[in-house]
Amino acid sequence: MPSEFTDPKAREYLEMLNDMPIGDRSEFALAIPNMSKFEDNLLDLGCPLSEIDELITELEFYRSNKVDDTAVKLMQVLSASVKQPDENSAVDRITTIEASSQPRFPTGIAAVDKMTFGGGYGCTTVAGNAKSGKTTFAIGSAVEAALAGWKVIFLNCELDRTECIQAFMRKCGGTIPPQVSDRLTLVTPDFSFQPRDAINRIREAVSFGDDRVLTVFDSINALVDLSGDGDRDYWGALSQWRNFAVRAAKLSKGSLAFLVVSETNRLGQVKGGSLEYKSSCVIRIQKDKCDNSMVELDVMLSRSSPAGSLGRFYRDWGRGAFTQCDDTFRSD
Repeated sequence: MPSEFTDPKAREYLEMLNDMPIGDRSEFALAIPNMSKFEDNLLDLGCPLSEIDELITELEFYRSNKVDDTAVKLMQVLSASVKQPDENSAVDRITTIEASSQPRFPTGIAAVDKMTFGGGYGCTTVAGNAKSGKTTFAIGSAVEAALAGWKVIFLNCELDRTECIQAFMRKCGGTIPPQVSDRLTLVTPDFSFQPRDAINRIREAVSFGDDRVLTVFDSINALVDLSGDGDRDYWGALSQWRNFAVRAAKLSKGSLAFLVVSETNRLGQVKGGSLEYKSSCVIRIQKDKCDNSMVELDVMLSRSSPAGSLGRFYRDWGRGAFTQCDDTFRSD
C-alpha cells in the first residue's frame, strides 16, 4: 500500500476511501492483506469503535465483489432520481424534501412498531429458529409496507411460489387488494441468483415517484444457497449479500430499506455472519419451549430507538399474524 496510508486514523481512511472514484475502491480495499489485523491495529491506535465499524463495513463491501461497484452506483442514482421530479412532473417539489430521520416501514405488529418509533428501517434483520414464524413476519411486513405506500420487492427463497402467494392471501384475508398487488413484486429466484439480479429486479419494479423501496430477503441463508457459492464459500457469499443490503440502505439514507430474514443458532444468535452487528435494527422471534403456538418477540438492537423484550405472542397461522398476549414491554 502507498506509504501515505500507513497508520492513519479510521476517519482519515474513510475520507480517503470516499474521495476515490468508485471504480478504484475495490482495488484499494483488496490491497489490505489481512482485514482482521488491520482492524486490530486501528483498535490499538485508539480509534473510536463507531468509526472502525463504518470503515470496515465499507472496505468489506468493496472487497467482496466487483459487481458491488455497479450496485453502489445504481443505488446512488436510484436514491437521487426518485426524489428529483423533472420539469413536467406533477409532484409537488415541497414533498421531495428529505425527512430528518430514516423512513420506517410498518411491520403490522403494534408492539414492534411502537418500540421502534414506526417499524423497521435501514437494514432490519428478523431472526429466529426453525418454524418460529419468520416468513409470517416478513410477509406481514411486506403487506403493511405496500399499504403504507412503499414499493416492495419480496425475494421468496424458501417457499414454492404458489405456497408463497397463498401465504400472502391468508395475510390479506383471502384476497390480495390492489393496493398491495400494484406495489409488490414477488420474485422466486432460480439457482445462481446474484446481487446484480436483485439490482435488476429492483430497477424493474421502481417507477418515477417511488421514494421508498423495501426489499425482503426470505431468507438470506436460502439466498446464499441459491447464489451458487454456498458449497464453495458460504460465509463469503453471505458477507456479499449482507454488505449489499447494509451499504445500499446507508447510501440511500433509508429510502432503500431491507428486511433480511435470518436463522439463529443454538445460542439464539443471528447466523448471518455479523449481520446482527451491521444491521440498523434486529428483531428476534423465539418459540415458546412449552407451547409451539406461542412465541416471544424482542428487539435485540435498534440504533435509533429503544430495545428490549416485547413479551409473548400467539401465532395465528390462519390469518398470518401475531397476537400479543399482553400490552406491556420491557425496554433497555
